[in-house]
Amino acid sequence: MADSSLITKVAEVFEKALSSEFLTFIPSVEERLQINKINYQIRCLPSLKKKPTQKDTSKSKFNPFLPYDENLYIQKTPNNLHNVLLNKFSVIKYHILLTTVDFQSQQDPLNIHDLESMLWTLNSIKKDNYTELAFFNCGTNSGASQPHKHLQILAIDKDIKDMPPVNRIIIEEGQTIEKGKIFQISQYKLKHGCVLFPEDKKITAEDLLNYYNSLLNIVPSNSSYNFICTTKWMLIVPRSKETYNERISVNSLGFAGMVLVKSMEDSELIKKDGIETILNSLGY
Repeated sequence: MADSSLITKVAEVFEKALSSEFLTFIPSVEERLQINKINYQIRCLPSLKKKPTQKDTSKSKFNPFLPYDENLYIQKTPNNLHNVLLNKFSVIKYHILLTTVDFQSQQDPLNIHDLESMLWTLNSIKKDNYTELAFFNCGTNSGASQPHKHLQILAIDKDIKDMPPVNRIIIEEGQTIEKGKIFQISQYKLKHGCVLFPEDKKITAEDLLNYYNSLLNIVPSNSSYNFICTTKWMLIVPRSKETYNERISVNSLGFAGMVLVKSMEDSELIKKDGIETILNSLGY
């Protein structure tokens, strides 16, 4: 597999891990909610109740990333500072984890090496003709489930439309703003910031770090936040709480327009109370 593309390697390890039951692919029921420019995706995952949380595993201080499960290992990133792994509990087929080789805290901000590895992964996915999406849950109210620092990256089939759901509104509304400058999208009423990358230059990890640090200025001191990034834009949302109505937990994907729920009752609650009302209640 040494000369194979990243997606080819991911696909081979995914199929082998799935057939050997080292990986669980969680079935889901998907609905779409079109609200103005965002075609939200709601996935109902009854099996998610079985997924261990940080609270479940804290007594044993179990770290699934150190050592990592070799059955889920893809490769090292080119800088040799991150392991490329598959998510053991996968809702989207190719759900990739970038974990630091040595222990670093999920509470720590992203650094130049994290962003370098993320950019390489995003570009590799895009080159393989998949839609790319990276996210990072930082802090206790962000939806983070593991204390070992890790970015998560989705390789989404190009045939799935409106993915990620916020892509259209960020690109459309960002056209009126100078590229590289912070702006807000009209449908999010909570504190947040977006940056649309310049199209006339190759984006580097240094560029990403500058955008990221600028966006961190909107995050209150010691606050949790969600980070979402593609090869075209970056979004940060400070978080004041993790759950809505003590039932619906939302991580970074929620602010990409992709919400996961554990029951049809929760799905109905989203439609009843309004998905944007729920998202806007989770920040500042």
